[in-house]
Amino acid sequence: MELIGEDTFRLQWGNTENPRAVYNDQVMLVLYSPVLHFADGFIGGAMRRDQQCTIKLHPKLVGQALEVYVGVASNNRQKIANSIHLGTLLT
Repeated sequence: MELIGEDTFRLQWGNTENPRAVYNDQVMLVLYSPVLHFADGFIGGAMRRDQQCTIKLHPKLVGQALEVYVGVASNNRQKIANSIHLGTLLT
């Protein structure tokens, strides 16, 4: 994960060998500011096969320390993985 501009965040990932993973699984991304108690993100804004996603930060989040969480869900939402905390991003 990285900032690729003052207000643009990018997340990249590799292929997985997990037999339960499917190319069209939907990525869920949350960027949360504990100071502001404010979150932004998306569900389905990218798919597993994309191996990356970008999001323009909400103006309130620019300049904040953000906690980053990611998860995946099947396209039909029948399977949803637990989200994981990727760490803190300093914007």
